[in-house]
Amino acid sequence: MFYVRTAWKNVRRYRYKSILTLLICAAAVILLDVYIGSLEKSREQLFDLRDKIPVEGIIMNLSGGREAGLFIKESYYEAVMNSSMVKEPKFTLQLLGQTGEEEVAVMAANTWRAVPGLRAEDLPVPDTFFASSENECLVTEAFLKDTQLKEGDAFSLPLQYYELNKENHLETYAKPLGETELRIAGVIRPEGEEKEYFPEILLPMETARGIYHSKEIPFYVDSGCFLVKDPRELNALKEEMDEAGFMELVPAAQPALEGYALILHDEKFIRATGSLEDGYQTMRLFFPAVCLVLAWAGFIAVYLLTGSRRQEYAVMRSMGVGRRGCLAIYLLEYGTVEALGGFAGSAAAMVFVTGLTVGKMVSCFLLFYLCFFAGTVVSFLMLGRISVMRALAKAD
Repeated sequence: MFYVRTAWKNVRRYRYKSILTLLICAAAVILLDVYIGSLEKSREQLFDLRDKIPVEGIIMNLSGGREAGLFIKESYYEAVMNSSMVKEPKFTLQLLGQTGEEEVAVMAANTWRAVPGLRAEDLPVPDTFFASSENECLVTEAFLKDTQLKEGDAFSLPLQYYELNKENHLETYAKPLGETELRIAGVIRPEGEEKEYFPEILLPMETARGIYHSKEIPFYVDSGCFLVKDPRELNALKEEMDEAGFMELVPAAQPALEGYALILHDEKFIRATGSLEDGYQTMRLFFPAVCLVLAWAGFIAVYLLTGSRRQEYAVMRSMGVGRRGCLAIYLLEYGTVEALGGFAGSAAAMVFVTGLTVGKMVSCFLLFYLCFFAGTVVSFLMLGRISVMRALAKAD
């Protein structure tokens, strides 16, 4: 208790110096909060660009002239669907169905977003429908009218798939895929310009893949695109897609229907993030310097403010107070004042500095106190090296 009482007496005795130290600490905390707040805003802007400027990947033929009606291998489909760096993958597959003497358009898709003209409000089933592998389908009202079926009915549908002419790689022809039993899970009522070209039957992609596998026919999809989950990981995604076998566009390549190439529309994102990333990294490089400046400020402030108290220190030592005791008294005195100054600066920063959460404010206070108090400790350690007799002689 002696140390605490003595330290508190010193705070009151040297109240003007204590107030000055408090103001210095408050200003240091405010400046630190401004710096951390600017750093956080830069980081948030970088994160926001992921949603504001999405990066889309599109599977195309090697020459880059076609992105639909392709033959995209199953391994490519799986690579995209299983990638943790991809979001909202969209794949489609066109098939032909037979009802009596009429052919009907059949489309398999892995998500309702991949179906042109289909809106979320038009979907009569949950979103998970297209992710299932059940032998179910969605049909249009026109299909029900032509076949005299109703929702919930099961029916047998002969299917045909398209095969690529390997000689010219440009022509396709339809081949039988066999009959499949399907149950009508819902009715779609498309609106707008797409109504005329809307497929009569929609299947989940995994259902179509299961049909291909059951017939031992190589599976493919005819269009594919996706969004990059985190555009900052573009390089890692490119490496992953390279390992999957995707190639870059070759404009001079002969036109063909194989979907071998993957193009990422990342130019706009890269241009937008270039300057922000440079600014953010530059600010981060200053972080160690900021910590050193805080420690140096703590050292200089205490060194200058305690310069006239060296004789006081010598008198305390001559009265039997040990070096550690003197150090404890001074550290309690200045540590308390610096903590109060830090709290005052944090309170002011909460009003004038925006963009920082309470947790960040607390972190800034702790960082300030750790660095500033470290400088204070060094300053008092140097004070402790003063010769008692020399200081007393100067006092005389």
